[in-house]
Amino acid sequence: MLHVRLWCSVPYLPQITLDLLKQAKALSVPALWLQPGTDDDAVLTYIRDNQLEDKVIYGGPCILVEGDGIISNLKQAVL
Repeated sequence: MLHVRLWCSVPYLPQITLDLLKQAKALSVPALWLQPGTDDDAVLTYIRDNQLEDKVIYGGPCILVEGDGIISNLKQAVL
């Protein structure tokens, strides 16, 4: 059996992010990382109303800038 891990980093304006979240939900995308500035009240409400809190990371650092450090810290925490 083939297991594919898929996630999407979202660097868009909140209006685009909301549409992307709707499409990602319809496609069962397992994880999304919202970059700083990509969310607003409507985006956060959609996340909560659709029980996506365990699939969407938001309110944190920019994965594109700090990604290597985040991964390194996660690996150390697991060990």
